[in-house]
Amino acid sequence: MGRERVHLLYIFLMICYQLQTIGAYNYQVGILYGENTKALQSNAGGSLYKKLYNDASQFIFESQLISDGDRLSAAHYAPPDSVFVRNSHFATARAVCSNMINGKDLHGIIIPDDMCDICGGGIGAMIGEVYTPTFALDQAGGSSAFKMMPIEDDILEMLVGVINHFHWTDFIFIYDDDPAFAVMSALMEVAKENGWQIIGYGLEDDLEAMFEDLKTKKVKNILFYCGFEENIVPVRNAAFKTGAMRDTYHWIFGNVGAHGLGQEDFLQTKMRQDGAFITRFKPETAGIQISTTNAVPQNKWPFRQNAAYDAMLTLAEAIKHYQERTNGEKPEAIPRCGSDKKSPLIKDLAEINIEGLTGEIAFNPQGDRINYTINIYSGKDRHNILKAGQWTQDITHWEKKNRKTWPKPGNRLYMQPFRQSDKDVIKILCIEEPPFLFVRGQTRGARQTDNQAFGYQGFIPDLLEEIKKVMEHDGMDFTYELELMSEGNYGRRDSVSGQWDGMIQELIEDDADIAAGALTKTSIREEAIDFTDHFLKSDIKILIKHPNFGVQEYPFVPVYPFHVGVWFTNLAALVVVTVLLWVMARWNPYEWRQMYQRGETGQEEGDTFCIRNVFWYLWSTLMLQSYTRSPRSHSGRLLSSFWFYFVLVMIFMYGLTITPFLKVSKNVLFIRGMGDLLKLEQTVHYGVVRHSPTYDYFKHSTDETIQTVWAQMATLDRDPFVARLNDGVRRVRRSNGRYALISEEKLLMWQANDWPCELFVTGGTSTRIKYALAVPSGSPLRDQLTYAIKKLKKEGILAKLEKTNWKGSQRCANQTTWEKDSVYSLNSNDLMGVYYMFAIGVVLSIIIFILDWVFAMVFPSEPKPVGRSFNRSPSPQRKPTIGMDDFGAAARAPSPPRSPPPDQGGAKTDWI
Repeated sequence: MGRERVHLLYIFLMICYQLQTIGAYNYQVGILYGENTKALQSNAGGSLYKKLYNDASQFIFESQLISDGDRLSAAHYAPPDSVFVRNSHFATARAVCSNMINGKDLHGIIIPDDMCDICGGGIGAMIGEVYTPTFALDQAGGSSAFKMMPIEDDILEMLVGVINHFHWTDFIFIYDDDPAFAVMSALMEVAKENGWQIIGYGLEDDLEAMFEDLKTKKVKNILFYCGFEENIVPVRNAAFKTGAMRDTYHWIFGNVGAHGLGQEDFLQTKMRQDGAFITRFKPETAGIQISTTNAVPQNKWPFRQNAAYDAMLTLAEAIKHYQERTNGEKPEAIPRCGSDKKSPLIKDLAEINIEGLTGEIAFNPQGDRINYTINIYSGKDRHNILKAGQWTQDITHWEKKNRKTWPKPGNRLYMQPFRQSDKDVIKILCIEEPPFLFVRGQTRGARQTDNQAFGYQGFIPDLLEEIKKVMEHDGMDFTYELELMSEGNYGRRDSVSGQWDGMIQELIEDDADIAAGALTKTSIREEAIDFTDHFLKSDIKILIKHPNFGVQEYPFVPVYPFHVGVWFTNLAALVVVTVLLWVMARWNPYEWRQMYQRGETGQEEGDTFCIRNVFWYLWSTLMLQSYTRSPRSHSGRLLSSFWFYFVLVMIFMYGLTITPFLKVSKNVLFIRGMGDLLKLEQTVHYGVVRHSPTYDYFKHSTDETIQTVWAQMATLDRDPFVARLNDGVRRVRRSNGRYALISEEKLLMWQANDWPCELFVTGGTSTRIKYALAVPSGSPLRDQLTYAIKKLKKEGILAKLEKTNWKGSQRCANQTTWEKDSVYSLNSNDLMGVYYMFAIGVVLSIIIFILDWVFAMVFPSEPKPVGRSFNRSPSPQRKPTIGMDDFGAAARAPSPPRSPPPDQGGAKTDWI
């Protein structure tokens, strides 16, 4: 009984259905397939696209989008490859019309972008010119087809705007076929006026080998645009596998709706850490609900699937609009191709405006899609789903629809200021390191936006303010805050764990947007973060105690030219010559003493070469002083000549060798390379700031000379390293010239120019380091800041900032020429030993003067008669002799003999 009732109910429902469909009309749309759309299989089996169109037909019927129970059914056509003619658009269009359109009484056709891969692209444009309405899933530019994709000009405008927003100056363009190549060619045409350098990469069979080659380029910005969506997944996977989608890279996926094909899952799983910065485009949709048998959720469909579904909905809406406009008339089918056959739905398609899976759908009279909006997403790692901006096709329509003003009038692209660590401002980490940055009377770690009022001064605050002006001039908001690192650490990598600390760790963890300060670009740091173009260069130089300010040498440096053995030998020579000359002067018959004994001269002459006068005679000649009388004998004069020779040689040798000893404190001034430091191992120890760029340079350098200097640092000094720059400067000030600090010139110059002016920077150009701003790996701020820095360089603003902050108000930076050049002159410190010797002589003379005076007071001497007494009569015991005068010539006539003075009171002649 129950079964009979069920059977009757089924018959009743079938009768009702048949009654409902009496008079219903079946509209047919021709569905063409290409290589990929024909081959793709759904999870339930069968063609994915065939099921998709059937699902859309059923949804249209169930939703009663077409009145009176009419249906829009899909007629499927998969053309064989023989239909298409290579590089002949006309022949291909004629073949498609004759084989798939003519005689089918269709109300429209849908052509995918993969229908003909040998036609040179634009298959939708070909058919759109000969049959209407044609719904093209490619761009079909310049044709009468109704384009479900944004036209090429709109895509180009959006891509150019985004590239300029990120301020890319060079990038790699990856493409697959003719449509994508056409986009690259169009970008090439505007590259020059935008200052771009583009490297094209066509897809190869071996994608991994292609990406390995791509990684050898220094370019880190990649734009990928493909004609066939199926290429997105293999390209993405190969890039990820080879490391071309890791840190430091910035990718732009140029295809609208490339979030499909598992893109969201890929970003959420494999790109959560150390991934590239990704920029992608998604159409803004209203989130309509549809029915489908596809197991994959609609929000994960690629753009082509959504556009194909939308094409069915659009045709149904046009039919409905036509029926409403004509009071229920049925639109005529178009049975064949031909320019004289135009569909009556053309007008309706140009007037409708609906929400679809690909966003708002509307067309202008040329069939170009209008009124849609594309959302732009940018980010990396856990921030890769951040909305970064919008591009709208029609600003007026957007404002009317959203009832507010477009945020950037006159420009269809609006990009929000990049924010990663904080949604309100750009967070910039700094370290107090004059003259780059220093704080006046404020608490560290506080938030601020007005640098000068807050108390931040120096090169970095000035630089950021200039960058802000450049950004705002280009329409970009650059509101930022400075935050000082309390630890004062730029960042070090642990050699065991490989983990970073300090500023670099903050950037890696996306807790800051920019790191600014005396931060240098090194290859090790560039493995973890990105750097902008450098804003300052600096050599590695040496900070020493100024030789003119308190560098005390050993007091008796003047004795160093001769070895101690030489000094004793010279002293012995003085003693020996003194004794020898005294002997000759006393017993040689031609000397003054013997002449006095013969009465040929007076007592004063006879006492000329007593022992103390001989010593004084030799000492006077040693000091290049004059003397009263010289020896008269040949032997005495010969000995004196060789003594003079000995004295001249010693004096000139001493004079020639004493200068380096007096200027030993200035040796470091003449260093022209790090190899010259090896010459100072006995006089100056040197060191560096631990974990500084200079420290890393010495530690990791492969240069043999640098390695020798590095090894010698620890050899000369048990602890040559200092923890901070200020510690090293303090050590230089207190070292009396015995310690030199090797560091970056820009930091050392600031210290040397600070009062008191007792420090000096020397050294040639051994290596050059670069200061730059640091950003998280792949951050778009890298290229934006680089653009601003290059502009500031070109305008001379960076040079002005450098001059202001390094030579502005510092006393020692404004020295006179005399003060600057006097560093190479001998000063009182260098001649201290000479002054000591002179002082010793003065003191000794005073002491002897006092002793003479005391001796004379204690032992007064009896006065001697003034004048001499001579015996003018010839002595009977002596004969007149002919002697030698003071110049060795024979006397003109014999002098009358003079007898020695009479013996008075038993006094004896002074022979000493």
